[in-house]
Amino acid sequence: MNAFLFTETPSAKTPAVCVPAKHASIKQTLILLNRQGLHGRPAALFIKTLQDFNCRVTVECHGMLVNGRSILGLLGLAAGYGTRLTFVVTGPDAREAMAAIRSLFDNNFNGAYETSRSPCCMSLSRRLSRRTEPMWGWITFRS
Repeated sequence: MNAFLFTETPSAKTPAVCVPAKHASIKQTLILLNRQGLHGRPAALFIKTLQDFNCRVTVECHGMLVNGRSILGLLGLAAGYGTRLTFVVTGPDAREAMAAIRSLFDNNFNGAYETSRSPCCMSLSRRLSRRTEPMWGWITFRS
Protein backbone atom coordinates (compact mmCIF):
# COMPACT_ATOMS: atom_id res chain seq x y z
CA MET A 1 0.00 0.00 0.00
CA ASN A 2 1.49 3.35 -1.02
CA ALA A 3 -0.67 5.75 1.01
CA PHE A 4 -0.58 6.05 4.76
CA LEU A 5 -3.92 6.58 6.44
CA PHE A 6 -4.46 8.67 9.55
CA THR A 7 -7.92 9.03 11.04
CA GLU A 8 -8.93 11.38 13.79
CA THR A 9 -10.51 9.96 16.91
CA PRO A 10 -12.89 12.14 18.91
CA SER A 11 -11.54 13.34 22.24
CA ALA A 12 -13.37 13.04 25.55
CA LYS A 13 -14.17 16.78 25.41
CA THR A 14 -15.97 16.45 22.08
CA PRO A 15 -19.58 15.28 22.39
CA ALA A 16 -20.73 12.54 20.05
CA VAL A 17 -22.97 13.90 17.30
CA CYS A 18 -25.29 11.72 15.27
CA VAL A 19 -25.12 12.64 11.60
CA PRO A 20 -27.58 11.17 9.10
CA ALA A 21 -25.87 8.63 6.83
CA LYS A 22 -26.84 10.53 3.69
CA HIS A 23 -24.92 13.59 4.92
CA ALA A 24 -22.01 11.78 6.53
CA SER A 25 -18.68 13.54 6.75
CA ILE A 26 -15.43 11.61 6.41
CA LYS A 27 -12.04 13.06 7.31
CA GLN A 28 -8.80 11.29 6.39
CA THR A 29 -5.19 12.28 5.95
CA LEU A 30 -3.15 10.73 3.15
CA ILE A 31 0.52 11.15 2.30
CA LEU A 32 1.33 12.03 -1.31
CA LEU A 33 3.94 9.56 -2.59
CA ASN A 34 3.88 10.63 -6.23
CA ARG A 35 7.45 11.75 -7.00
CA GLN A 36 6.26 14.72 -9.09
CA GLY A 37 3.80 15.87 -6.45
CA LEU A 38 0.30 17.12 -7.17
CA HIS A 39 0.91 18.94 -10.47
CA GLY A 40 -1.47 19.48 -13.40
CA ARG A 41 -2.13 15.94 -14.60
CA PRO A 42 -2.73 14.34 -11.18
CA ALA A 43 -4.89 17.30 -10.14
CA ALA A 44 -6.97 16.95 -13.32
CA LEU A 45 -7.34 13.21 -12.72
CA PHE A 46 -8.40 13.92 -9.13
CA ILE A 47 -11.13 16.30 -10.30
CA LYS A 48 -12.24 13.97 -13.08
CA THR A 49 -12.51 11.10 -10.58
CA LEU A 50 -14.78 13.17 -8.32
CA GLN A 51 -17.12 14.20 -11.17
CA ASP A 52 -19.50 11.31 -10.66
CA PHE A 53 -19.91 11.74 -6.89
CA ASN A 54 -22.50 13.93 -5.18
CA CYS A 55 -20.36 15.33 -2.37
CA ARG A 56 -18.33 18.29 -1.23
CA VAL A 57 -14.56 17.80 -0.93
CA THR A 58 -12.26 20.07 1.06
CA VAL A 59 -8.50 19.60 1.00
CA GLU A 60 -6.20 20.93 3.71
CA CYS A 61 -2.44 21.24 3.31
CA HIS A 62 0.00 23.40 5.32
CA GLY A 63 -2.93 25.22 6.93
CA MET A 64 -4.58 26.10 3.61
CA LEU A 65 -8.13 24.90 2.89
CA VAL A 66 -9.21 24.58 -0.75
CA ASN A 67 -12.14 23.18 -2.69
CA GLY A 68 -11.23 19.70 -3.92
CA ARG A 69 -13.05 20.34 -7.20
CA SER A 70 -10.96 23.38 -8.10
CA ILE A 71 -7.84 22.70 -10.14
CA LEU A 72 -6.40 26.11 -9.28
CA GLY A 73 -7.00 25.44 -5.60
CA LEU A 74 -5.27 22.07 -5.78
CA LEU A 75 -2.32 23.46 -7.72
CA GLY A 76 -2.08 26.37 -5.27
CA LEU A 77 -1.37 23.92 -2.44
CA ALA A 78 2.04 23.22 -4.01
CA ALA A 79 1.88 19.70 -2.59
CA GLY A 80 5.11 17.87 -3.25
CA TYR A 81 6.36 14.38 -2.47
CA GLY A 82 5.68 13.37 1.13
CA THR A 83 3.09 16.08 1.77
CA ARG A 84 0.20 15.24 4.10
CA LEU A 85 -3.16 16.13 2.61
CA THR A 86 -6.28 16.05 4.78
CA PHE A 87 -9.54 15.39 2.95
CA VAL A 88 -12.99 16.17 4.34
CA VAL A 89 -15.71 14.64 2.18
CA THR A 90 -19.33 15.47 2.97
CA GLY A 91 -22.47 14.34 1.20
CA PRO A 92 -24.50 11.34 0.13
CA ASP A 93 -21.60 9.76 -1.79
CA ALA A 94 -18.92 10.55 0.79
CA ARG A 95 -17.80 6.96 1.38
CA GLU A 96 -17.53 6.12 -2.30
CA ALA A 97 -15.70 9.38 -3.05
CA MET A 98 -13.20 8.77 -0.24
CA ALA A 99 -12.61 5.24 -1.54
CA ALA A 100 -11.91 6.69 -5.00
CA ILE A 101 -9.49 9.25 -3.50
CA ARG A 102 -7.68 6.49 -1.59
CA SER A 103 -7.45 4.47 -4.81
CA LEU A 104 -5.77 7.40 -6.59
CA PHE A 105 -3.21 7.68 -3.80
CA ASP A 106 -2.65 3.90 -3.65
CA ASN A 107 -1.90 3.87 -7.39
CA ASN A 108 0.26 7.04 -7.23
CA PHE A 109 -2.03 8.74 -9.77
CA ASN A 110 -0.78 6.38 -12.51
CA GLY A 111 -3.89 7.03 -14.60
CA ALA A 112 -2.72 10.61 -15.09
CA TYR A 113 0.25 9.42 -17.14
CA GLU A 114 -1.53 7.03 -19.53
CA THR A 115 -1.67 8.67 -22.96
CA SER A 116 -4.24 6.28 -24.41
CA ARG A 117 -6.99 7.29 -21.98
CA SER A 118 -8.07 10.57 -23.51
CA PRO A 119 -7.03 12.98 -26.25
CA CYS A 120 -6.23 15.66 -23.66
CA CYS A 121 -3.21 13.61 -22.57
CA MET A 122 -1.68 13.52 -26.03
CA SER A 123 1.25 15.73 -26.69
CA LEU A 124 0.57 18.99 -28.51
CA SER A 125 2.53 17.89 -31.58
CA ARG A 126 0.45 14.71 -31.91
CA ARG A 127 -2.79 16.68 -31.63
CA LEU A 128 -1.66 19.24 -34.19
CA SER A 129 -0.49 16.55 -36.62
CA ARG A 130 -4.05 15.16 -36.69
CA ARG A 131 -5.52 18.44 -37.90
CA THR A 132 -6.74 18.42 -41.48
CA GLU A 133 -6.98 22.18 -41.96
CA PRO A 134 -4.18 24.68 -41.42
CA MET A 135 -3.89 25.80 -37.83
CA TRP A 136 -4.26 29.48 -38.65
CA GLY A 137 -6.59 28.99 -41.61
CA TRP A 138 -9.22 31.25 -40.14
CA ILE A 139 -6.91 34.27 -40.31
CA THR A 140 -7.03 36.20 -43.56
CA PHE A 141 -4.37 38.69 -44.51
CA ARG A 142 -5.00 41.71 -46.68
CA SER A 143 -2.29 43.21 -48.81
